[in-house]
Amino acid sequence: GAAGDNHPLLPEAGFVAAEQMGARLAQQAILRCYDSIPVDYDEQLRLAYPTVKLDYKDDESRAMLPEKAAREKKGPTPSEGPYKTYVSLLGIGPILLAGFPGEPVSELGAMLKWSSPFLKSYALFTATDMMGYFPTRNQFYWGGYEPNITRFAHGTGERLVERILTTAQQLVRDQPLRIPALDAAGTHGHPR
Repeated sequence: GAAGDNHPLLPEAGFVAAEQMGARLAQQAILRCYDSIPVDYDEQLRLAYPTVKLDYKDDESRAMLPEKAAREKKGPTPSEGPYKTYVSLLGIGPILLAGFPGEPVSELGAMLKWSSPFLKSYALFTATDMMGYFPTRNQFYWGGYEPNITRFAHGTGERLVERILTTAQQLVRDQPLRIPALDAAGTHGHPR
């Protein structure tokens, strides 16, 4: 999933608190398996691997950061221009696995899920490259670890999500999802 700003509720509480939180999350993941959807009605693979260009953190992005040390830290600004990398999309029926070239923060994963044309969409981090964190534009104003150390300009995370969504929409236009109507029980003819 989107991993950039996920941490234990009490990040300074040590390993015991992290393990307790992990156990609670695992329990919820098992309970949520009942939200799964059958895909035997659409098993079409929909694939894409488009390029993206990422702008490095610039003076405007650094000026947004509240911490003085973070504003003054200079990063890579190569003369050859933006960094070229890829995102990956694997649609399996109504499910989309969207690969990011680094660690998108959880808010970007939520943006992807809410706006995707697929029934279920999942953000995969460091799937195509290892480019570090991708915070949201607003997180640059808030400061903190991810926006302070990211190598990329504000708005890069949103542009990655937009590139994935645009590509996902094209995949669905080219190969429409075959989703049957729900029956009276609210299922696709499958018992839950």
